[in-house]
Parts: sequence; structure tokens; C-alpha cells
Amino acid sequence: MKIGSKAIEFLVGIISGDSQVSEYRSGPQLVNFFNGHGEMDLYGAGFPSRHIFVREKLLAMNGQHRLKDVIEEAFNALDEDENHAENIAFQFSKILAQDGYKLNKDYRPGFYDGNDHVPGPIFFQVVPNKLVFGNSPTKLLLTHPILEERVTKARARIESNDFDGAITICYTVIEGFLKLSLEKQGVEFKDTEGDIKKLYKALAIASNMDQSSTTEDSLRPLLNGLSTLVTGFYEIANKSGDRHVARHKPVRRHAVLVVNLTFAFCDFLIDSFSERQIRN
Repeated sequence: MKIGSKAIEFLVGIISGDSQVSEYRSGPQLVNFFNGHGEMDLYGAGFPSRHIFVREKLLAMNGQHRLKDVIEEAFNALDEDENHAENIAFQFSKILAQDGYKLNKDYRPGFYDGNDHVPGPIFFQVVPNKLVFGNSPTKLLLTHPILEERVTKARARIESNDFDGAITICYTVIEGFLKLSLEKQGVEFKDTEGDIKKLYKALAIASNMDQSSTTEDSLRPLLNGLSTLVTGFYEIANKSGDRHVARHKPVRRHAVLVVNLTFAFCDFLIDSFSERQIRN
């Protein structure tokens, strides 16, 4: 795994804590951090400035597989404020995308305490960025492999009877697709926005998928159906997924329906952007 200088500098601040968005690490703590990834350093006289030490270690590891493990440990050590962690990870992921990678957010399995579901914490993984961009930075062609990869993971959760986990993955897929689509169209939105209804509304306006007085009658049912579908995703994820304390325990057929509709919805977005890119 090889990353550029911008990603390296972002990591220096995260690992050292100097960017003030992550926990401060002292010199001995930094030595222990990197020794956990194959280094064999000792802290003592002649130890360089902390940020210099971190930068040198990252540059030495750049191009090696263990850099992936370093990045994941750095971001999974962020504080328990989910919105804060997701915001920082999203900022880094935008930089990392230039190098062909991204940080993928997922949820660890939750558990039931009586009738109440306790959601699992989020964690981040470095994965290849399988997005294909057009000549213009405002055009976006989302490829099917990344969608199929996530849907396959959701189906695996179903097979393991983790139905709320499957629903949560689907919500994350839709949220991610909407944010990427907005970003590439130059539409501003909050990095921490997790309400897919708001994200879809912004995308619909930007993509002429919202209903107006000039909308053809034949298109109104389809556009209305898309908006209703997004609202349905939002409601079932809040009530049955593990994003929040679940009020309803989903069963297999609910999770299967959500997965299938997620694939259809994102597939529609992919084809829409593909057609728009060809026309332009």
C-alpha cells in the first residue's frame, strides 16, 4: 500500500495527536505504537521530535502492507464519539481516495440485553477505492463491484442471523453512495450528516430528480417512489438496525427485502450517473 504526501501528513497529526483531533501520544507511546507493527525502536537520548519520528516511520513503511494496519489502528483508536470519529475518517478518506484507497466504515456486532438491542461500535478498514471517475471532476461513475461487495457482506450477515447488522450495512451503503454523489456534483453537505432523507433531497435537486411543476406526469410516480423508498430505509434502520437502540427486532424476510431494495436503489443511481456521463 502506497500513499501520497498529503495522506502522510494527515496521518502524522492523527498518530502523534498534534492535530488535536486524536489522543496525544508521548515519545514512548509512539515507540510502542510502531513497535507493534514490526519496528524495533527504543526511546532514549537522541530521540527526534515526535512528529519527525512519526513521519520517518510512515515514509519507511510506505509501499508496504503493514501501512494498512497502522492506518486502521490509528483511526480505530479515536474516541468513542461516533460522529467525531466518522467526521475525521471521512476527511482522511477524501485524501486517501487520490491514492486509490478509502476508509470503509462498518459496525461490530451488537447484542441484546433482554429486549433491548445494544449496538456495536463502529470501526474503519482500508479498502481499495473502486470508484471510476470521468474526465470532469464533477462527473461520477459508480462501479457495480463496490456495490456487489457490500451487498454480499450484508447477505452474509443474514446467513449468520445478524439481521439488524445487515440492515445497518445497507443504510451505510446508501449513505455513502449519496455522499459521494453529492461530493462529485459539487453540492455542499455536512460530513457528519447521517440522515439519508436530507442527503437524497439534496441529490434529487442537484440531479433534477425532484418533482416540480415542470415534471412530466409519467415520471411523477417513479420520483415519488424513490423518495418514499429512502424514507422507508431511514425508518427501518432507526427502528430495526443497530445504528440506535432497536425498537423492533427484524426477522429474515425484513433484512432480505432491505438488501434487495438497496441493491436496486444504488443500481439505479449508478445507471443514472453512467447515462448522464455518456450524454455529457
